[in-house]
Amino acid sequence: MQARLRLSCVFATAFLFALSDLGAQQITGRIVDQGSNQPIAAVQVSITGTGIGALSQNTGRYLLLNVPVGTHTVTAQRIGYKTLSAQVTVTAGATVVQDFTLSEEALGLDEIIVTGTPGGTQRRAIGNSVTSVSAAEVTKSTVVNNIQDLLTGRSPGVTFLKAPGQVGQSSPIQIRGISTFNLSSNPLIYVDGIRINNTSEAGPMQGGQHREVNPLDDINPDDIESIEIIKGPAAATLYGTEASAGVIQVITKRGSEGSATFDATINQGINYMKDPSGRMGTQWACKNSFNPPCSGDNLFSYNPYDNANRLVSEGAFPWPTKNIYANGHAQSYDLSVRGGTPTIRYFVSTNYDNSVGILWYNWDKTFRARTNVGVVFSEDVTLDVSMSYIDGETRYMQQAPTDGGEWDDMRWGNAYCAPWVNPGSCPRLLGFQEHLPSDVAKIDVRRKYNTFTGSTTLKFTPTSWLSSRLVTGIDRGQERNQNLWPMEVELSPVYPQSALGALWIEKPITTNISVDLSTTARYQVSAAL
Repeated sequence: MQARLRLSCVFATAFLFALSDLGAQQITGRIVDQGSNQPIAAVQVSITGTGIGALSQNTGRYLLLNVPVGTHTVTAQRIGYKTLSAQVTVTAGATVVQDFTLSEEALGLDEIIVTGTPGGTQRRAIGNSVTSVSAAEVTKSTVVNNIQDLLTGRSPGVTFLKAPGQVGQSSPIQIRGISTFNLSSNPLIYVDGIRINNTSEAGPMQGGQHREVNPLDDINPDDIESIEIIKGPAAATLYGTEASAGVIQVITKRGSEGSATFDATINQGINYMKDPSGRMGTQWACKNSFNPPCSGDNLFSYNPYDNANRLVSEGAFPWPTKNIYANGHAQSYDLSVRGGTPTIRYFVSTNYDNSVGILWYNWDKTFRARTNVGVVFSEDVTLDVSMSYIDGETRYMQQAPTDGGEWDDMRWGNAYCAPWVNPGSCPRLLGFQEHLPSDVAKIDVRRKYNTFTGSTTLKFTPTSWLSSRLVTGIDRGQERNQNLWPMEVELSPVYPQSALGALWIEKPITTNISVDLSTTARYQVSAAL
């Protein structure tokens, strides 16, 4: 079941000039899409030179109040659409109707972006290379599991170094390659103006002695309105030296004026490995490995994965699924509500993900909650408050040092030891390299994590030529990384940790406090400057 409404978050343009004399006049109208003739929500409609503006509702309707008498330029703009303006003449006490039909625009130099600027600015007005990804449009039509799925192939120059092979695993991210030999290659990450943990090596140690978790993937993609990416060293102009590897700005969904609108989504699917038998391929071995050459009756062919499944079916070792690799159940549940009045707007969402990988003990369970509230105190003062909480736990399947997991034991196994080839030889390993899949499954490597992120954004326009934005907030995350080796004497020749049992526990805590005050002043010296 899937129910979604076409909503988008549009960011306010920079404030321009002082207010004129106010009156009871109004401008209203309806905004539709040129191709489908469907109403467009969240379009910003403003009157040039007055500071008067509003967002269109779900029906496409907008209303501008207290419009001064005279002729004005009314502009409608929305990310992904071409900006449109119209001349409107307003008389005393009148209500003027002005409709707009917007057409989609592939390249938007006039697109409004917010990265690093108070109140937003046009793409052409900022000297840095900024890429915008409309997450709301993507998640509306496609199931997206994490931020890596969302950005892959949608932002040139943004590279994930590897594709995850298990649930809960992530990848380091690079923007236009490594920055320098001295600075980190990880881009800075901001959520609603608050800097969050940007390490790409979180979680416990896994096979190959690597940490393979990126906290960016903990964020719910369905809560994101858009993502803006500043590429390369130009990001340091706005965010300092640490941003030389680039900046990723995540902008979450906001409320919209109108009655409460609910959005409920249920996603069901499977995680599976495509053709594992074909990936292994046919291999050849001697029936008697101590009597070469391997030819004639002493030569036989086999497939390691098919052999492993045969051992499972014969009950050679305990295994709860029919085959070594199974179809893991992936499920996700999202519920959100948004709405508001001209003065208070809200967006509230909850999410629960429960995903099982291709091995029965590889799983990830995550609960998320978010609340965003915007308050318009006056035309000069607005306040946005954003809070999110994430709580989850993951158990991994690449838990054995150097070897990793079951795949290596099958790939480099000894077919001579298979019971149907040479009964009685290598009785315990049954043709696997060093240990049975059931041995590896006993090693318990997992990550428990929770994160709170809160921010407040105060926008203040005291005069027609001066605008300010103050952003404050905190991002605090806690983890509990565990590597548990049960006491298994049979495993001790391969893993010394198993002779007496071993347990490693790490409890890292990360805290980022952000305070960002930006002020923009504008003065027109002459008509040309």
